[in-house]
Amino acid sequence: NEKKADVKDITVLEHTLSAGSCIKPNLKLFEEYLAAQAEVAADLTWHYNETMCNQQDGTTTPKVPLHCKLRLSAFINQQQANQLLINRLKKRFSQDDVFILGNWSASMTQFHEPIHGKGWRTLLKRGRFNVYLID
Repeated sequence: NEKKADVKDITVLEHTLSAGSCIKPNLKLFEEYLAAQAEVAADLTWHYNETMCNQQDGTTTPKVPLHCKLRLSAFINQQQANQLLINRLKKRFSQDDVFILGNWSASMTQFHEPIHGKGWRTLLKRGRFNVYLID
């Protein structure tokens, strides 16, 4: 039951998904998007789970699945973007400047993030900025 998907075919499948609209208010377009997603889901899942990649570090480590490599790349890119933001803030503000963030609260908290802005506070503290939270 071996499948072999061509890279060109995968590109066409991904383009099919990106051409559709996943916006829910327009029911007809959303139904078309769900139908297109159902058609290509099995092939894309197989491709990203079974395609193996070589390591870029030149070692003799075994090949890794493509989806693992993509997740690692996304993590590294996020870390680099955070560091770039910290560096830009350090150029613009001095170490004596203070960042003050307001406390976030919602009337209906059932489906909301429990600590909104926690990531920003952590990022700024990691960059050694003075951060205060006002209630």
